[in-house]
Amino acid sequence: MRIQIEWAEQSQTIVRQIFTGSWTWEAFYEATQRTKQMVNSVEYTVHIVSDLRESESLPLGGTLTHARNGLAHMPSNWGILVIITRNAFIRAMVTTFTALFKTTLGKKTFAASTLEEAYAIAERYERQQIAAPNR
Repeated sequence: MRIQIEWAEQSQTIVRQIFTGSWTWEAFYEATQRTKQMVNSVEYTVHIVSDLRESESLPLGGTLTHARNGLAHMPSNWGILVIITRNAFIRAMVTTFTALFKTTLGKKTFAASTLEEAYAIAERYERQQIAAPNR
C-alpha cells in the first residue's frame, strides 16, 4: 500500500496520511477506513493531515466525488482536513472542492505547502473553536 496512516504525535489529535508514489482509489478508501477507525478510537477532536508531497499525482477519474465520499461519513469528532501539496493540479482540486462544498465539507478542508503549515492551520482551527464553541 502506498498510503501510510499514523498518529502524528503522542497526544493523538492528528492522523497523518502519507501518500507516496502512485496509488489507487481503492487504496484511498482503505486508508479512509483506517483513518475513521483511529478517529473513532478517541472522544476528542482529531484532525487529518494528508501529505501528498511524495505522491506522483491523483488517480484518474472522479477526484471530487471520491474526496467527498471519503469525507462524507467521518466521525462527529473529526475536526478538519489539511492537504499538503505543492502540485498545482492537486491545489486546484482542493480549491474546487472547497468551493463546491463550501457550506459542508469544504469549510473543513484546507491546503498547505509544508507539514509545519498544516499543523499551524489545525492549531488555528482549534483556537477558533475554543473562542467560538457554538459554531
